[in-house]
Amino acid sequence: MKKLVSLFISAVLLVSILCVGQVDAEAVTYVGTIDLNSVIVAYLDAGDVYEYNFTATQSGVYAVETNGYTDTYGTLGKYDSNHVWQTYSDDDSGEGRNFNIGFYLQANATAVITVRHYNQTSGTGTFNIHVHRQKANVFTYNNYSYGNLNTHSHATVPISSCSTMGYLSTNFQNSPFYVYTGNCTGNVESNINAEVFMISCHGAAGRADIPVGSDITNENLQDIDSLAMKNTKLALWNCCESAVVHSSSPSPYDISLIQASLVAGAKCAIGWSGSVESYNLKIWTNLFFDYLDDGYTIQESRANAINDFFDPYNNFIGKCIMVGESGRIIDAPAVNIKGNSTGQSTIEELKTQLEEEQKAFVFTAYNYENGMTRYYKTIDGQITNDYYDVYEDAVCKSKSSISKSEAEIIENSSHKDYSDVVVVPDVSIEVDGVVYDRIVSVDECFMYFKTNGSILPIIVQTTIYENEYGIQECSKKCFDLKNNTELDYVTLVMENGNDSRW
Repeated sequence: MKKLVSLFISAVLLVSILCVGQVDAEAVTYVGTIDLNSVIVAYLDAGDVYEYNFTATQSGVYAVETNGYTDTYGTLGKYDSNHVWQTYSDDDSGEGRNFNIGFYLQANATAVITVRHYNQTSGTGTFNIHVHRQKANVFTYNNYSYGNLNTHSHATVPISSCSTMGYLSTNFQNSPFYVYTGNCTGNVESNINAEVFMISCHGAAGRADIPVGSDITNENLQDIDSLAMKNTKLALWNCCESAVVHSSSPSPYDISLIQASLVAGAKCAIGWSGSVESYNLKIWTNLFFDYLDDGYTIQESRANAINDFFDPYNNFIGKCIMVGESGRIIDAPAVNIKGNSTGQSTIEELKTQLEEEQKAFVFTAYNYENGMTRYYKTIDGQITNDYYDVYEDAVCKSKSSISKSEAEIIENSSHKDYSDVVVVPDVSIEVDGVVYDRIVSVDECFMYFKTNGSILPIIVQTTIYENEYGIQECSKKCFDLKNNTELDYVTLVMENGNDSRW
């Protein structure tokens, strides 16, 4: 089991602080109920404590937050799965000095929410309180007028994983980028203000191209509202060059879409520094959400999903760029989980492990534009699927490990010369209903691949195709040269990583 060790270990850190017991009943000055998506406006006199009971009609992840200029302090009490009463409190994880508490609640269960001023002695002021389901909104498209892209299949695993994690998950197909709805401040909020936001579409530096409404640019993303993504834990921009600044963008819009997401309030954003093929993007996205669903942080999930791609000439893995607070756990109800600067000792341990292995084995290094260096264990002059991905603040080790004795067997065995093996690429491919029939390039990589206790000599052929509109797509062919059989690339990626469910 591989394990990425990052500088941010936040699995045990919740912004909601565990407290003992409930609020003293004598201190409560008002008791009422609050319904899902309703907005209650109230005024706090000095020493007031307002109590609201919220009953869930569906099991899932919720959030309660206040809005306004009053410095609020909130608590939430509920029974856990062992029927033990737990209370969580928060000061200012929401907008400004407002509290925001995320929580999971079973259908028909009731949570008790209290609100008071942070200055319990003399603080006063008006507040708005609002309970909503935490959302995962995924935007996909297939209605481009020139018919060269269909991303609907990109939503299947993200929607499934986020639903499993308790989010109200929706796939917006061929939908405008934002739909105005009322929120607790009486202004308008956008569908991008979901706790998890993902869009998969065409793109270029500084913009995402959608076939309905206006294209998304860093300008209009910021123009919607400076807090358009104030609740967003993760914004994933699956479009070409979403991490690239448009060269002619004037200040203050000379930033990329992922940077604009942070300006709009998102805690973390991921995009791509160049052109990306739908084939690779879908595989990585499925792996990424699988890891998120397994409780890994965003940083760990991104790196593990990259690490599962085992072939070195896949430049796709070097284009994944992440900004913001990456030590967050999506599979947790707290909206504002903060990371902790720990784990450096374990990172150093993995680096030391690599250094020790380099004394016994030859390693071949590949550098990628996102700052990652991959060190492949090399046997008999050929790379293997035993490797380390080294970042500035993290190290990720592949699942496979090839021992010295296994390496000696390969080196000392009389094996066939595979130099004359010819793998013929397909004339054309079809991906999500779109045909790509012009071959742009063909690259091949020979490597030793360890799987199920056996080490196989394989060839990975990467072919880039274009369609009639000049849009490129990728195809992978893998051949087991020992048994003369074709292997499925996606299956090998899954076997190379942790157990996946898709």
